[in-house]
Amino acid sequence: MAALIGCAASQPIAPVRAPTTDEAMDPVFDEDQRERLDRIREALTGPPSPALPGGLVVRLGFDGAADLDLFVTDPTQESVYFANTPTRSGGTLVDDRRCDDASPRVEAVHFPDPMAGRYRVGVDFHKICGESALSTDERKQGLYIVRVDTGAHVLTRTGMVTPGHFEVIVIEFEVP
Repeated sequence: MAALIGCAASQPIAPVRAPTTDEAMDPVFDEDQRERLDRIREALTGPPSPALPGGLVVRLGFDGAADLDLFVTDPTQESVYFANTPTRSGGTLVDDRRCDDASPRVEAVHFPDPMAGRYRVGVDFHKICGESALSTDERKQGLYIVRVDTGAHVLTRTGMVTPGHFEVIVIEFEVP
């Protein structure tokens, strides 16, 4: 089971960059956005499907307004994403969701035996999904939650990204 540098077993995962708390890095959301995020959070609370035994699991949850893509860069600087899976370090995109999939959507990357070093998680707003019932403003923002899980530690980051934008570093962490 992977552990993260600087974290005792009873402490949450700490990102590499300060600030080290989710609250300090998460944007402020209005009531409607918080409700949308609650639905995404609920989808992330269950186990990944398919079940992923041990190792490092990175999940991206997002709602029906956008097709977002998960990128996880390993210590060798190779990224796991829809066009590069599996990687030489063993990372595999096990869930890739698109506009026609049910909302909220969850994508997942799994490293069964993660190598030591620094990992970086990115989120790309690939496209707006169809003519949804959401307002124009809502369709211009891809709300997401990223969850990093080693089995012993969990780190989450909540955010939003606009169409055509790639958040290169949403979370950065180290595996010893």
